[in-house]
Amino acid sequence: MLISPFVTILAMYGVVLFGALMLLVWAFNGRFDLSGRLFVFSEILRLPVVVILIIVHAFPEYRSGLTNLVINIIFWPSEAIFVLSLYALSRGHGFKHAKLVCLGIVGICLITEAIRLEYPDVPLLLYSIISGFICLTGVIVCSSASQNGDPGTPFWRVLKYIESAFVLLATFRIVMFFTLSGFAPTQGGTLNLIVLAGILALLIFRYIAYQAIWMTWVPPAGDENRLNQNLIRTLRERDRILKRLLASNRRIGVSALASSIAHQLSQPLTGAALYIETVKRNLSVQGSQPESIDAMERVSRQLQKMSSLVLNLRSLFTEKQSNFTPTSLIGLSNEIIEISANSSLGKKCQF
Repeated sequence: MLISPFVTILAMYGVVLFGALMLLVWAFNGRFDLSGRLFVFSEILRLPVVVILIIVHAFPEYRSGLTNLVINIIFWPSEAIFVLSLYALSRGHGFKHAKLVCLGIVGICLITEAIRLEYPDVPLLLYSIISGFICLTGVIVCSSASQNGDPGTPFWRVLKYIESAFVLLATFRIVMFFTLSGFAPTQGGTLNLIVLAGILALLIFRYIAYQAIWMTWVPPAGDENRLNQNLIRTLRERDRILKRLLASNRRIGVSALASSIAHQLSQPLTGAALYIETVKRNLSVQGSQPESIDAMERVSRQLQKMSSLVLNLRSLFTEKQSNFTPTSLIGLSNEIIEISANSSLGKKCQF
């Protein structure tokens, strides 16, 4: 017994789909966001469709209106769910009427299958229209994500091209309906085989493009999965380098500001000290006003302290090699007390 080429192609696609789903679950370790959950659910819904199609082509006696009904009420909502996953991925939130959309598509499929009882060929046209509408919505979502400069923009364009190919395929099926014969995945024939192979190939490429977005994108929460671990590590290392550069720039800026302030303060302090020394010398020559000379001495000491503070401020922000030397803790304590004396007096503190 020869195996139908339909069975071979569908079996190969089923194996690829199942393996890809297992890889996806392994990569995310079961932690999916809304877009990921919708995508996985959409792909899972395709598995029973593939199994039913294999059975129908392996055993034609099982081909019936019931199998058509089951296939269509599963496959077309799965297509709509995939578009909803693209919407959630590009917008960061789900579509609030998603359930109504899926229920509406199921209802349309039920009505279409009811029409098949009186008009067997009309459902082929209606399903082509449904396919074109769903895929056109996917093109719009992908175009919006690409124009907004979302992460993974090149792969959004790939998805847009794939969805556009599905739109063209739906248009081709509509033309076929009015010219040659309609395409039906449950029917045999060379033309149906070619169209089915094209659809399955596009579905695989679409899956790869969707995963490529996840490999080149980090969610705002920084969720890590096995597909983007290297990217997240690279981004974190970049952030650490940028933080170090910013801290270094701040230190350089503060150092330059401190050096400038110290330079600007040193000049008037030096001038004031020279003027005071001149006044002290003149008063000493005259030999009078010892109180004024004593006052000048106190002012001179205060100026020396201010000059020391300015020098310490400059050295604090100057890059230099550390040189450890013995230091008097008593002297440091006295300097600290003197620096904080004014603010302590305002708070009525005593040392």
